[in-house]
Amino acid sequence: MRRGSKYGVWVVGLWLLATSALAGSPAPQGQLVIALPDFGNQVPVPWQEFAFGKSYMRLIYTALVGITDDGQLSPDTGAARRWEMSPDGRTWTFWLRDNITFHNGDPLTAEDVKFSLEKMLSPKSVASYVGRLRQQIVAVEVAGPYQVVIRTKDPVLFLPWDLSDIQGTEGMIQPKRYTEAVGDEGFAQQPVGSGPYRVVEQRHGDFLRLEAVERHWAIGVPRYKTLLFKKVPEESTRIAMLKTGEADVISVSRERAAELAAAGFRIFTKPRWSILGMYFHEQWRPEVPISKLKVRQALNLAINREELAQYVFAGMAAPAAVYPIPSRAPGADPTLEPYPYDPERARQLLREGRLPQRL
Repeated sequence: MRRGSKYGVWVVGLWLLATSALAGSPAPQGQLVIALPDFGNQVPVPWQEFAFGKSYMRLIYTALVGITDDGQLSPDTGAARRWEMSPDGRTWTFWLRDNITFHNGDPLTAEDVKFSLEKMLSPKSVASYVGRLRQQIVAVEVAGPYQVVIRTKDPVLFLPWDLSDIQGTEGMIQPKRYTEAVGDEGFAQQPVGSGPYRVVEQRHGDFLRLEAVERHWAIGVPRYKTLLFKKVPEESTRIAMLKTGEADVISVSRERAAELAAAGFRIFTKPRWSILGMYFHEQWRPEVPISKLKVRQALNLAINREELAQYVFAGMAAPAAVYPIPSRAPGADPTLEPYPYDPERARQLLREGRLPQRL
């Protein structure tokens, strides 16, 4: 890739761009500079990082459960080559592949998975979705060098989903022996994972530099020799960096995407990768209006989703039928359609629910 070529504006998604193999290349080549307004806590440790840090964390670490590029769970891209739920839904067994090594040469084993999950579940953990895991998991057991058993309080159907990196960093694995040798503070300064890139330099609040391994078990030869993540909060500065060639990829708002596309820059998006929703809470309480099904239906029918997508999201959104998004969440019905905009039907439903029809 030629620096300064009108290469990329990142709206959503970075994984493919950063790690796809370069056909015919015997080794990683060149540098990719990525300017982002924020990339999490900037502490490259799974249990100390927010979900916003996934843009670089998934390049450093391997998650217990892998995913495909479109968000499906996969036995091919994570540490677990297979997983199975017990008939009562309270025990999950994960069988690990035996060919993964950490950046320091140590093999990734069941002991590392147990260690990482217990770190994640500790009171000091700040990971975005760890609260759900704390409510679910009661024990993590090593059943063999490459076999982990997780026991839960209640039946948990989505545990593999929670232990992938589809949402946050909760399933990412760090090495037990190395962490215990250097301590938590030492690990944060010199983290070690098993992803296609290793941390070589960082300055908190400023930048993070990653360097590719020569060959990775999952992707083969990484495309770029180094990845440089720069924290640049001001969008105008990021755009200027892109135009001058100081950055190769930037994050940009939907409002500015059209003008950059018109200027010849390529826009990268990740459809169905995030969702904006309004939630009806406490609908189980009979005294609140939303306890009535017709009221909830009326509220859905009263929202003009197409108009919101066009004018609020600059045409870079589409109405959603359900959350979680069917292409990503196990068990979600992909045949469901979004509610249409029908204010008259909404008023009728409110009348039937004996509520004011001020729509």
